[in-house]
Amino acid sequence: GDALNGQATDTYSASVYAAPTSWTPPSAPPELYHETFEAWSPAPAYWALETVGSGTIVPVTTGAPQGGSQHLLLETDQGTQQSAILVVDLTDYAAATDLNLAFWAACSGGGTLSVDLSGDGTDDTWQTALLATVPDTYNNYAIDLDAQAALHGLTLDGDVYIRFRHSADASED
Repeated sequence: GDALNGQATDTYSASVYAAPTSWTPPSAPPELYHETFEAWSPAPAYWALETVGSGTIVPVTTGAPQGGSQHLLLETDQGTQQSAILVVDLTDYAAATDLNLAFWAACSGGGTLSVDLSGDGTDDTWQTALLATVPDTYNNYAIDLDAQAALHGLTLDGDVYIRFRHSADASED
């Protein structure tokens, strides 16, 4: 309800999604992390998945994965969005330059992909690092993480939340 509109109660509800752990890079640059989605059952604890409506996020073997036998499907209903959030501990890379995120994405039926960054994963701290209309065929995307973090006033001295968000105007994958 909304007391300003004459309703008896004033309530607010929200859902907060957070990955229970962060992933710590085990290796040195240039490739700190490589996710194939091959071993997902369930999702690793450093990923958080947000779904809206009847949308789903699940690793699948259908739809010709770009590499390997599985890819992550963000199935999105018209007018909604689905998000997959990766939490990475970049403490050891706080002063790194040329720290990049590269990934492949395709969208059956089109759609918009946003990649957002945050230092704590709360609703008011997300900063958009990439906004792209994604075609039906796989394309490779890259983000200079340290440059985007600096541009948006984020520090890479601890956990960094990377949100892959798919928005749809129609029912899409």
